[in-house]
Amino acid sequence: MKTKRFGLLLAVSATMLLFGACRGKGDNPVERQAALRTIKGFYLWAVQHGKEVEALQPVIKDVPHTDRFYLDCSHLDSFAQKFLDSGFFSPEFAAAVKKYYERYKAQFEALPFCAQEYDYTPDFVERTAIKSFRMSGDRAEVVVISPYQWETNFSMVKRDGRWLISRYCVFQ
Repeated sequence: MKTKRFGLLLAVSATMLLFGACRGKGDNPVERQAALRTIKGFYLWAVQHGKEVEALQPVIKDVPHTDRFYLDCSHLDSFAQKFLDSGFFSPEFAAAVKKYYERYKAQFEALPFCAQEYDYTPDFVERTAIKSFRMSGDRAEVVVISPYQWETNFSMVKRDGRWLISRYCVFQ
């Protein structure tokens, strides 16, 4: 069994194919590369800090003596804060994480859970590229494509000269 990184990347692998490419005006090669550096920095951070973040992610727990389960979000604030502490995310990202888990909490209680995740290695991150980049002022919509040909949407904001991730994947 391949080693797991952490739940947020699990969500990426489960939803990458659901998003279309963002093509349009506003492609700037310099800003495109700066945004890609942020995204790759995040992926490398995920490789390095996956286990500590994984320990805080919401988890599905069984209800003893029943065939039911629930999504335990008791560490949700700490989970979201780890991403902010990385320096790659804007403050708005914490609200997107909370919105995602709160929206699906009831559904997790009612549905079976099954997913597969791949190893994210430095080589995997290095081979990740931008498929499309659309910038408007201090905001950008970026679609990256992985070595597996998965596409992931990132919404980014520019703060103090740096591109930061404000939303991505299911965390919209």
